[in-house]
Amino acid sequence: MTTSMDAALKQFKAARQLYVERRFAEAFDKANQYRRFINYTKIKHEDRRRKGVPTVSIIIVLYRATMESVGCIEALCKQAGATAEVIVVDNGFSKKLYKFIRKLPVLLIRNPINFGPSEARNIGAFFARGTVIAFVDDDSEPSDNFVESAIQSVSDPNVIGARGRILKGGSGEQSPHYDLGDYVQEASFNLEGNMTVRRDVFFAAGGFDLLMFGHEGHELAERMRMLNHGKSIVYWPELVISHDFPTGASLKAKRERQATGMLYREYRRCTYAEKPLPSLPVKIVQEGFSFVLRNPTVSSLDEQVHQLRGWAGDVGIELLIETDASTDVISSKLANIRTEFPVTLLKFKTNTSFSNQTRLRYPNVIVIEGSFLTPSISWITIIKVLNDQLIKHADLTSIFGVATYFESTQGSMLGSECAFDELFIQEERRVKREKALERRNAYPSTLENTLDELSNRIIHQCPYFNDESLTVPRSKRPYSLKVGFIGSNELYAELNSLCKVTMLVDSEQKDPSSYDVLITESVLSSALQEQLLTSVSDWQARFSSEGKPSIFWFTESSIYIPVFADLITSFDHLFVSNKEAHGVIKQTLGIEGQLTDVWIAPRINNQIKHIKKPSFSNLNMLYDGWADTLHFSDNRELIANLLPHGVHIAETKWEFNQRRLTETPELQRVIIGCLNEHQFNQALKEFRVALFTSQTLRSPEQQKKQILKALAAKTNVFYFAHESDESRITELLGGLLPYVEVFTNVDLLAERFEQLKREPWLRKLNAQKAWRYVMTYHCLENSLNEVLHLVKRDSKPQAPRVSCITVTKRPELVDTIIANFKRQTYPDKELLVALNCSGAEFENFEHKLKSEVKNVKVYQLGSERNIGFCLNWLIRESSGEFWAKLDDDDEYGLNYIFDYVLNTRAADLDIIGKKMGPTYFEASNETLYRDPSLIEVVDTLIYPGNQVHLAGATFFGRKSLLDEVPFSESLRASVDVDFLERAQAFRKRLLLIQGS
Repeated sequence: MTTSMDAALKQFKAARQLYVERRFAEAFDKANQYRRFINYTKIKHEDRRRKGVPTVSIIIVLYRATMESVGCIEALCKQAGATAEVIVVDNGFSKKLYKFIRKLPVLLIRNPINFGPSEARNIGAFFARGTVIAFVDDDSEPSDNFVESAIQSVSDPNVIGARGRILKGGSGEQSPHYDLGDYVQEASFNLEGNMTVRRDVFFAAGGFDLLMFGHEGHELAERMRMLNHGKSIVYWPELVISHDFPTGASLKAKRERQATGMLYREYRRCTYAEKPLPSLPVKIVQEGFSFVLRNPTVSSLDEQVHQLRGWAGDVGIELLIETDASTDVISSKLANIRTEFPVTLLKFKTNTSFSNQTRLRYPNVIVIEGSFLTPSISWITIIKVLNDQLIKHADLTSIFGVATYFESTQGSMLGSECAFDELFIQEERRVKREKALERRNAYPSTLENTLDELSNRIIHQCPYFNDESLTVPRSKRPYSLKVGFIGSNELYAELNSLCKVTMLVDSEQKDPSSYDVLITESVLSSALQEQLLTSVSDWQARFSSEGKPSIFWFTESSIYIPVFADLITSFDHLFVSNKEAHGVIKQTLGIEGQLTDVWIAPRINNQIKHIKKPSFSNLNMLYDGWADTLHFSDNRELIANLLPHGVHIAETKWEFNQRRLTETPELQRVIIGCLNEHQFNQALKEFRVALFTSQTLRSPEQQKKQILKALAAKTNVFYFAHESDESRITELLGGLLPYVEVFTNVDLLAERFEQLKREPWLRKLNAQKAWRYVMTYHCLENSLNEVLHLVKRDSKPQAPRVSCITVTKRPELVDTIIANFKRQTYPDKELLVALNCSGAEFENFEHKLKSEVKNVKVYQLGSERNIGFCLNWLIRESSGEFWAKLDDDDEYGLNYIFDYVLNTRAADLDIIGKKMGPTYFEASNETLYRDPSLIEVVDTLIYPGNQVHLAGATFFGRKSLLDEVPFSESLRASVDVDFLERAQAFRKRLLLIQGS
């Protein structure tokens, strides 16, 4: 009987032969067939790697290897330590070397045939655990710092891969491209034997094309750049190996392979859109499964467990049974079942109160409600469906007719290899979703303009984003500064969200002594410009006579400098928001001025969702530019091409009446009208993508500010650069370039957009990174701090101290506790740990913590106290304004605390927590999702009546909250759930975030 592996090998050999004959279309189809049959887990492999999750996985492919290859492997193993692992893929079983390699701490994969270097590298990457993958030629000599350099080569978040440097080690002539000098520069993967790549990017791109042997690195680089606009592949001169170079017949064969590879690259360039590369198999599970049988009939147990027998030898299994049947009956039944399986593979429990608090052995849980008896479906079929990445979003509940779901539980750390796309939901979740869809139907399914009568009325026909009643609660402004202000309403509102601001033009208060500083913005008024300038000069003179500092904030373009020249020279300090104007002022007026970047005000243009109404289900792309569409024909053509993808057009700068709809009849149905700033901020939280174009009536600063608002709302941003504007992109976007996807081709833009619709986890990841950058570097606080410095005020708010609290009953997890704390990038933090058990080796536990962590407090609280008592104790002993709960057996990303603190910029909050669902592992750049269709990018304030679904292991709170809502000291379970429910009952401010 032919196995799937035999079929896969047959297809692979046929594909390679067709490729050599340059029959590329046929070869590509055969490669697709191979990918459908291949199962990498069935390839023989021996795993002697160290336990843990390394940073980099080094993959070495062997073919006709010599002792020189063993030397290369040994050298890398010596460097590996805890940060690296070595994976050896043997393409032609090296019997003579096996006895040497098997002694090393490596994963040895023994391929059944010579798969060639490309597919062998893919196989090695499949088993990799590191976030970075390095490929090294087996006959090379790595430098002494190779592992460290491999990690550093992609440490910049904007770098997705790097190629290294090869020094001549012996024979052969070295081509110039092997050594590009001592400086980092843009490059391609033209040294496949010395390169690094981010694992997530490698898999997203499809890995190496398995057919290629010659120019395969170049082809991979092209695909990676297509999927990662704005990201770089670099030459990293510190990543060094020494290597001989081919001569004679070897050199001739290499050039022939490269010639074939070049022709194949041209063929693939023409077929990328219609023939995407077959996806790489993805490793779903690392260890095994925990099966939970809820209320099975006793008579069905034999059959249910019998179906596991054929699979139990391949992976670990734990079986938990929740039943109301008598203990004697179940025990007798389990005794019979146990004899059929090795004790080490199956674990039996009876549990009449299974819940999320039940500690499970494996991170992958399948729960079966009731009896599961069907002759046509076996457990092996279930696992095949789970692992088959060709089946996306399979609705397994309809297949089995049972409520099945994928769930991670407290006490069981999520495996770094988990990457399920499928959703297994209980019946109650399905019902809730249907009810949510019914509520959504109360609102328009689209935002099409349905006006029948054209008139001169201004189009403010967009009531969907107008929930003015909900505002972000806050108790006080973060700055004590008192500002007298003359300028635009927009800047007034932004400043007033941070400090006390009085608009002097409308104020009856004429005494400057009530203020700390005068801030005046360059405002143009066609009717009152002369009176306005006079008023500003008058106020400046009053502040000067009182010895109060004055600041002129120039926000216009350079052409208006003559209008404000007298004011610019008379004020004490000058801020300039326009880079060109800054240079002109310096040249013409001799005043340096403080150049400020464009900003957002987090309490106004923030990422928090205010709308109490249900979300819309189909809002895809928002283009803020109806005026630009009317003015520029290229924009009209662009938008027309994007109509099938769900684009909607709004306008926030100009007002238009309904008669202007007749000028764009093809776009009329997608124009949603004029939006004010509040509506625009809310709309951004509903759309997947915000679109901007280079042809616009807005100034560069105005457009950049709109982009910042979109990024602050966690909306992905697309920027379309028309051909004549491509050269100005870098100047316009500056530091935002890595977070904005730039396109010059509308087809590529549409293709990328459809990808983000299919992969909401990718959209969320991009949005989170961009939000973090904006909230760190583009907030008004940054400019206001400059004001404080100039006026010599010390009221600059300090970043709050955060106390990390951990309660544990397992002193053996001390290393995890230390690693979680040290990993946090947030600077002002302390660690408080409670050992919640008696009789443990407390002195050793305490010594370990205090020897490795500087700012730590350790307590032993006996097991007679519950976790609520321990949490209350630690929080009251803490010195931070906020506390962050860290579980002892979970892993937390680098920015876990940092992201929470950034959210406090947007609102005065008591508790911030994460939704129980999507979990992003920043350390490994992986995300675990239960249901991609439920992924929302925006964050939501929890109002009374909303259901709170915060994850108990990951939330963050204000210390003062404990005075009113302490943790329960009497409950033995669900302490965190009780705490959150009581906090909501006390009307505390809770934020549900979707961040990493």
